[in-house]
Amino acid sequence: MKKYRVKIFTAFFMVGLFLSMISGMVQARMPGEENVVFRSMREVKESGSSAGDATQPATPNSLVSRLSSNNVPFVLDDGSNDNNIGSSKEFIFLNRFTPLSFVFPFQLEEIQVYFSSDGFVNIGDDILLVVYENILGDVDPSTGSNFLESYPAKVEVLDDWNSYFLDWPLTLNGPGDVIIGVIALERPEESYFPAALDESRSKQRSWAGVWISSPPPEVPNLPPDESWTMMDDVLLPGNWMIRGYGTTDITIQSVYMPVVLR
Repeated sequence: MKKYRVKIFTAFFMVGLFLSMISGMVQARMPGEENVVFRSMREVKESGSSAGDATQPATPNSLVSRLSSNNVPFVLDDGSNDNNIGSSKEFIFLNRFTPLSFVFPFQLEEIQVYFSSDGFVNIGDDILLVVYENILGDVDPSTGSNFLESYPAKVEVLDDWNSYFLDWPLTLNGPGDVIIGVIALERPEESYFPAALDESRSKQRSWAGVWISSPPPEVPNLPPDESWTMMDDVLLPGNWMIRGYGTTDITIQSVYMPVVLR
């Protein structure tokens, strides 16, 4: 009888331990429990005044002119700036794009980034444009990512799209993900929110991270070593207003080919 009691106790103990582990795993994966790294401009506004309306670009950046037979646009946002995100450190924010395999190889020729005056960004602020590739296709763009190139730049206009034409087209051979991001290099204390976010419909492809070192490493490999997250996981779902444009050797028949997301 004692032997059976031991077996029953052991069985209940193992079940309880298993449930505890599952509970811990669920709790560990709960998004947005504590977001101490990234700050939302909307929260600042709501704590003092009304949040205001979404900001529209001063000059509409239509994709129509980009859709010639061999142009490849990479776009996640819908053109509306609904929020602006910042951090107390220099940080990277990036989009993961997944073109269809037949688009490769293609040449990335231009990167566009939207900056809002609502985020206390100034013309002349230093940024670093970065491009990675990832042939693994993992949801987390840092898994198997390969750093390709960086481009020092400055904020040129506010409340509109900044267009940065690459000195030489960057060839991506694929297939897989194209990762385009911005490292915000300014650190003007608390009130700085350089990352424009479209919150209309999150594609769950926008990530951000922070390195321990300041400034960030010369080769900004992913993931950053202090913080790394999809924005949806810190209760800031949306799409960074970062776009890329390039050309391919094939002729694309579709009217809207772009960032074909699988």
